[in-house]
Amino acid sequence: KSSNSDETFLLSLAAGSQIHFDMTYADSDTLQDTDYDDLYYSNYAGWTDLAANQYKKVSSILSGVSDYTITKYELSDDKNVLTTTYSKDGASDVVISVDKKNATATVGTEVYDLADCIEGGLTE
Repeated sequence: KSSNSDETFLLSLAAGSQIHFDMTYADSDTLQDTDYDDLYYSNYAGWTDLAANQYKKVSSILSGVSDYTITKYELSDDKNVLTTTYSKDGASDVVISVDKKNATATVGTEVYDLADCIEGGLTE
């Protein structure tokens, strides 16, 4: 239900969560003037590839920290890089940085390109 699905995806990744999609089979114009009017862009045909790409990417990035706790969350001065530190007793901290401007995520030395998970391009 976000007007900026790209930013919502990047923020959810930085927060350590999967994104959620509400999709419908029927054309969304059939929802006009009903209780479901807010699902104005919900037809599955426009979202399945993007949702699958986002799910796969987030799963691969966050799978190593699923049983960790977020212990620090930082935002860069320019508000483009979100850095999340995950901690677990007896294990080294894991730091994940999401660069909104360049659509990348960094885990240790591995950089993930998020371009295939962005629908409309990012704005500055």
